[in-house]
Amino acid sequence: MPLGYAVYMSAGHCAEKDRLLLEYRQAADQYAAAVAELSRRIGISSLDDYQKLHQAAESARIRSNEARDRLARQIAEHHCDISKAS
Repeated sequence: MPLGYAVYMSAGHCAEKDRLLLEYRQAADQYAAAVAELSRRIGISSLDDYQKLHQAAESARIRSNEARDRLARQIAEHHCDISKAS
């Protein structure tokens, strides 16, 4: 797991929470990869390439935040607390 966090999956406790948690993990990993690529290319890319990488990182950030919000909403609305996943 690239970011050093575990994905907790429950055994049937709340399949939708599990799905949203995995979706969030994947979106966060994609954001981290986009930021790493942007950082790696600073100073060696053309302005046009930099702007494309910056936009890709920004889009990944938005997707990650949206995935996090969906997970939080699921937990709040259905009381399927993430800490109770096994």
